[in-house]
Amino acid sequence: MDQARKLAGDLLTKITKEGAYSGAELDQALFNAKLTQQDKAFITELVYGTLARLYSIDRILETYSKVRLSKMEDQVLSQLRLAVYQMKYLDRVPPFAAVSEAVTIVRKKSPKAAGFVNGMLRSILREEKAVAFAGETDRLAFEYSLKPELVRHFQKTFGDRAPSILADLIQAEGLCIRVNQKKIASPDYTARLQEVGLEARPGWFSDQFLYLTRQGALRDLPGYRAGWFSVQNEAAALPPMLLHQLVPDGTILDLCAAPGGKSAYLAETPGDYRITAFDLSQRKLDRMEENFKRLGLTVTTRIGDATEFQPDLAESADGILLDVPCSGLGLLGRKPDIRHNMDQKGMQELAKIQARILRNGSRYLKRGGCLIYSTCTLNPAENQDNVRAFLADHPEFALQAQPLERLAEQAGARGLDNLLLHDGMLTVLPGAGLDGFFVAVLKKN
Repeated sequence: MDQARKLAGDLLTKITKEGAYSGAELDQALFNAKLTQQDKAFITELVYGTLARLYSIDRILETYSKVRLSKMEDQVLSQLRLAVYQMKYLDRVPPFAAVSEAVTIVRKKSPKAAGFVNGMLRSILREEKAVAFAGETDRLAFEYSLKPELVRHFQKTFGDRAPSILADLIQAEGLCIRVNQKKIASPDYTARLQEVGLEARPGWFSDQFLYLTRQGALRDLPGYRAGWFSVQNEAAALPPMLLHQLVPDGTILDLCAAPGGKSAYLAETPGDYRITAFDLSQRKLDRMEENFKRLGLTVTTRIGDATEFQPDLAESADGILLDVPCSGLGLLGRKPDIRHNMDQKGMQELAKIQARILRNGSRYLKRGGCLIYSTCTLNPAENQDNVRAFLADHPEFALQAQPLERLAEQAGARGLDNLLLHDGMLTVLPGAGLDGFFVAVLKKN
């Protein structure tokens, strides 16, 4: 029996049935498993790939099965999903091998169910039936494995560009890490990666970032415990990168900080900063403090609700990071859980919370200071609309477009065409290793 496929099925069950977070569960399981790096990379591909294609896979299973998916045994459903992913979306796996391994795994627990799995997968392999579509949106939903209501959102927002964006959101390209320059130089860390058979390419905006083409357990990478690197997509690093350019030293408040990557970025720069990272719970603060300790950084942490005013912080900050909680549509390729959990109602509720956070956070900024408002979503209601509404009520603030224009020019010079500037605000479309992201720079006059 294939232990890699068995573990992938167990993880898939835990994530889909119990609502466990895929990234944390996968990393923990791979760290504890006594498997080769090749097997760990295969498990990562199976779990993330199946979750990314889950909507489409389930449509296929529903077309062929007389048994409702909700009535199937957990292991049976997970192995069916994994097998269909391998058969339909993973070219390097022979389809009959995927069928055979799924049947073997299921037979060990339930011989009767093994016959059902075998018959169903062989029917799918022979393509005996076709999935029926109600229209173009439904077809796109199946092709790009996303709920129709979210497909309609992308069609409305991006028009003809929507299919290419949805394609780039299927699965993220590799893994992006930020090298901790206080511990090791990027060329030296690249050499360490090569020693263990891992290749990396430098970032688009900074050599401090490296894109790894192969994934596995993070804690197996060289120097994890020594704090040589952090996982951070380069798009997510744009807010602290911009703030460092505009505010080279002073008091910085990171008001929605967990897991602390943006504060850590600033603490790793040569700037003379006094950084306080806030979040709602002690549990989140504990996680941040653990990361800061591993990286050898000094960052103050403090519990705080970003929607509630704290008088002692009034006009105290030279720079503020507001990476607000969002719908995460720019991370669909990296966090496939969002595909199944987010909807229009959730997006509307988040936009209201974000507006409150922006209004409240702006009260902590000194005159002449800069505030970076950012999200990892591709939703105008959470992005441009929130910023415009805020500016209409706060004439003492103004957009700073120049830093964003320089970023877009730099991207264009390197062949990137997925940075969109509009009305002085920046949208990063997914692709070329970058997550979807939004950034606006506000200065208090």
